Amino acid sequence: MMLSKFFLGYIYSLQQSKLSFGRLIIFTYIPLSVLIVYPGLQCRAQSSATRSESQEYIDHQHGFRFQYPSTWIQDGAEISVIDLSGKITSVQVSFSDSSASTHLILIYHLVQGMTIYNECAAQFDQSKGWYQKNAAKINVAGNTALQANLVDLTDGRGNKLAQPVRSSIVDFLDENKIGEFQIQYKTTADNPQNGLFANLLSTFRFIEKGNTK
Repeated sequence: MMLSKFFLGYIYSLQQSKLSFGRLIIFTYIPLSVLIVYPGLQCRAQSSATRSESQEYIDHQHGFRFQYPSTWIQDGAEISVIDLSGKITSVQVSFSDSSASTHLILIYHLVQGMTIYNECAAQFDQSKGWYQKNAAKINVAGNTALQANLVDLTDGRGNKLAQPVRSSIVDFLDENKIGEFQIQYKTTADNPQNGLFANLLSTFRFIEKGNTK
């Protein structure tokens, strides 16, 4: 159980990734409340029949799916953050490939998604924050997504890394323009499979909620 700091209205909760994304910070928009983080939603990863050497992650409850490399391992069950009323405010799932030093985190903000996206768009338009260099607008599942591309030469403590780390952060709205997705991808700059992230984004789809077919 985690306690949020008390401010008026809504606050941003800064959650440091357990996958050591360096200085990247995950922004989760949450209401004032005691938050309960718990795993175990009914989502599944399964072998994909459409692509060889890939698997598919399907979240029927929240209505999305995507394919990812079969060498990636899901880091535990999907995690949800709920408020005191029992309402889920965000969900998170992560994957890693230790042999390739690759990590991916997907966060779906179910609350105040448009607000979060608009704030990202304002930073993008002004070339601020992580959109200062090499930022781009791309298409994900028919929606305009904002992509930041970063290269870190040092870790969060300022120590020089043995190899530069390349990170990409993509933000886009859900199908109903209510929730907001943020997908973070990190790998070494010399990884010959850097195109995997673009492939993953190209397979992202919205699906009918509750449909298990």
